[in-house]
Amino acid sequence: MLRIAFKALHPGRPPPLASPGFGIAPFLWRAFALPIGSNANTRSHDWPVRTGVLILAFALLLMRTPLYFIDPQLWAEDGTFLLAQAYASGWHSLLAPIGGYLLLPARLVAFAGNALPLAAAPWLYFYVATAVLLLGVWLVTSPRLDLPYKPICALALASVPAGFEIFGGLANSQWALALAAFNLPFMRPPESKIVLAM
Repeated sequence: MLRIAFKALHPGRPPPLASPGFGIAPFLWRAFALPIGSNANTRSHDWPVRTGVLILAFALLLMRTPLYFIDPQLWAEDGTFLLAQAYASGWHSLLAPIGGYLLLPARLVAFAGNALPLAAAPWLYFYVATAVLLLGVWLVTSPRLDLPYKPICALALASVPAGFEIFGGLANSQWALALAAFNLPFMRPPESKIVLAM
């Protein structure tokens, strides 16, 4: 009976697996089963879903690596290459390769970190790497990107296996930055001239 009523009220939408009720179940159904931003009428309702997915991704990161949020440490290349070379060489370190490739975004953060006390470097590196990963989550859920099951794809960024090695390291944040940049060519052009956080 509820499926018939749902079809009458929402033509063109698939009926939910369970009857719509109170609590988080309707939000989860809408977030994970329905496309985000399929037309202009639903885009105003995308912000709660996108924000919920972003908060859930942050919660996943917090559950998987809680000590990084409390006491971040420099990880491998962050200390031996990025911090040491930025401190010793200044802006000359921006184009120095590590292992045969350039880490320009990470080097820019390390260079900007020279203005802070040395003890703040692990905090800066960790939270910039986390922000890059959450930027990827935000871009995947964009209404301008036509992708099925966008929330699941976005949460996959925060739930990759062996995350302790790649979450929170500034040098290792290049994979999240590459996936975030990969979405940009596939997005529809913005409808407004000023696009904030789309």
